[in-house]
Parts: sequence; C-alpha cells; structure tokens
Amino acid sequence: MRRATRPWFAAFAAAALLVIVGCGSNTTASTTTTTTTAPLTTTTSPPPTTTTTATTAPPTTTTEAAAPGPQLSFDGVDGVGLGATRPEVEAALGRPLDLVQQQGACTVLTASTLPGVTITIESGVTDVIVSIVAVSTPEYPTTAGVTVGSSTADVQAAYPDAVTVRANGPTTLLRQFRNDRRRSLDFLLRDDLVVQMTAQIFADEHCA
Repeated sequence: MRRATRPWFAAFAAAALLVIVGCGSNTTASTTTTTTTAPLTTTTSPPPTTTTTATTAPPTTTTEAAAPGPQLSFDGVDGVGLGATRPEVEAALGRPLDLVQQQGACTVLTASTLPGVTITIESGVTDVIVSIVAVSTPEYPTTAGVTVGSSTADVQAAYPDAVTVRANGPTTLLRQFRNDRRRSLDFLLRDDLVVQMTAQIFADEHCA
C-alpha cells in the first residue's frame, strides 16, 4: 500500500513545483521613473533708466557799443565846426565860449565842455568864423586814429600823403591836406611824438 502512494506524491510535488516556478516567471519587475521638473524662474529686468540732464543756458548779457567820442577831422571837432560862427558854436555846445586872447583879427577861445581844445575865430570878409581848432590831449583822436602821443610813424602810416612843413631840431610839423587843399590837419611833433593836432581853413590872409 505504501509503495502505491509514492509515485502519486512525487507527481504532486513536481506539479506544485512547476506552479511555483511558473508564478515566479510571470512576475515583472516594476520600474519607477521619477521626472523632476525645475520650477520656471522668470527674471524681469527693470525698465531702462533715462537720465535727462537739464542744460540751463547762461544769461545773455548785451553790451551796447559805446558811442564814439569827439574826433578831430577836416570839419573840426564835436560841435565846433570849421566855418561856423561863434553864435552857432555856442548854440551847439549849449554855453558861451571863454576868451583866452585876442590877436588882431583872431580871437582864441575855449569851451568848458571840451577841455584841451582851443578855438580860433577869425574876422573874414563877410563874417567871423571858426578857422582853427587845435587839440592837445589824447581824448580827441583823428578819424584815422592818430592822437596826441602818437609817433611820427603812426602819423605817416595813417596819412601817407602828409608833408613836412617845418622841421627844427626836435620839433616837426606834418600837414595832411584835404583833396581841395582848402583845409588841412596839422600834426606838431616834438621828440617824435605828437603834442598838438590842428584842423584849419586856408585863406588868402590867415591870422594864424
């Protein structure tokens, strides 16, 4: 009886083993995939900085050109015109002239408003007129820029046609005629420097 049951048991054991092996062979390993997503970082740049520099223009200063002062010319000097009468000169200056001396037909006068200027009025055929205007200070340049204190070279550069009327040692007299030769500008120089300038009218008889 025992010998009849062994083969059955052996067959049952073998079948059970096959079942166990079959179950083991059908087991699939589980693979876990982990996906890590980095958080999205958004960087916002600040808006561009605009720098505005305010430029303030400096204040504009307007300087008016100074009016030219009195000038000596073939016509005389500021308000004292060659050929004018004494009343005309006094009206132009707004005050009477002051007597310096009387020389025959000529009267030498000065004006308080024109220091350094002497005015010679000459008795002519028809009227008493200004015939000579002399200046002895640098405040009255000629229209060409020569003043008392200018050199001989300055005079000759400004008046290249000036002629030497008199030369006596350190003293020289240069004369520039007007085109019609009826008037002139005279430059009295001492030691090569102008010490007096004169505008005058030429006549047949001249008290100067």
